[in-house]
Amino acid sequence: MVRAALSLSLSLSLSLSLSLGACAPERECAARSVRGAASSPAAWVEARAPEDLALLEAPARVVLPGDSEAAIRPLFRAQLVAFHVRAGDRVKKGQPIVDVIAPDVVLAAAAYRGASRRRAVQGARRDKLATLREQGLSTEGALFEVRSRTAESDQQALAAAATLRAAGIEPAASRGLVDDPRMTLTSPIDGVVRELRGHVGDVVDSQQEPIATLLGEGAPRVEARFLREPPAGATLRFDAVDGASWPLVPTPRARVVEADDGVLVMWFDVADERRAYAGLRGVVVARPGDDAELVQVPTDAILRREEGPAVARRRGDVIALVDVELVTDSGASAFVRARDAGALVVGDLVAGDARAHARRAGEEAG
Repeated sequence: MVRAALSLSLSLSLSLSLSLGACAPERECAARSVRGAASSPAAWVEARAPEDLALLEAPARVVLPGDSEAAIRPLFRAQLVAFHVRAGDRVKKGQPIVDVIAPDVVLAAAAYRGASRRRAVQGARRDKLATLREQGLSTEGALFEVRSRTAESDQQALAAAATLRAAGIEPAASRGLVDDPRMTLTSPIDGVVRELRGHVGDVVDSQQEPIATLLGEGAPRVEARFLREPPAGATLRFDAVDGASWPLVPTPRARVVEADDGVLVMWFDVADERRAYAGLRGVVVARPGDDAELVQVPTDAILRREEGPAVARRRGDVIALVDVELVTDSGASAFVRARDAGALVVGDLVAGDARAHARRAGEEAG
């Protein structure tokens, strides 16, 4: 199969070279046909300035460091008691967002308070018995028993303190939870309340969606998803859905090709100083700039040969086989650059179907 395809490619290239090679080394000759209809195998199409959006634009979004976004959810099962904000509110770090009652945390506060009191009493008793033991007025067994109880109280206090700290509460500040079990969840960042979920009275836990989602501002980076590599040397900008346009550093920070669909994902830094919220969407636009040699032709206009790609160019009644560099292509269009300066420019006519043209040229030459 590979040998047959290679033979066909060589025969097409040879046929086109024989039909266009009478005027070597320029490889130009009089055209044998006039410009045909678009559906004709011999149709000629005009090389255009790069404009195919599939090759020049890519959907994109703004990404920020992880600490610029926050999700608020209780670590322990809790009931929602009151909300302090609404979606769209700007908040500061530490500002109250929602009040909850978490029974496990309240029990930990009570256990810490009780264990601390027992530890204080038992510690005083232990110290007194130690003094009496030195004076021979107490037994070692009594002292050992008090020491064991003190250690047990210490362990209970440590366990309760760990639960309180996991809930974001310092044990020393948990005293009030025993009398008023409400605890307030606060914002960990400066930002905007993006979304609130739940209602007063709902019971939530850490496995459910966050109660609140917050977005903070930061130095943006743009993630773009290209179908093909953008043209080398192109200038890039991010056009956001809010109407803003940002210049981008043309060299990407990183790139990966997704295995499932072959999309090229690239990350770009913004070329100027600005701040933005994560998730802002838009498109990255690539512009080839002042490269007058770069032109857009149909993908089928490219004759693929072992020695490199070429297109059949027509100027007036003269046809030439022009060697080109294939910069990038999509299903319908390709960006190419002639290897010889000026050999292919915007406005030149090229054979819309290089293989069909080569066959026809071979038949006429025979």
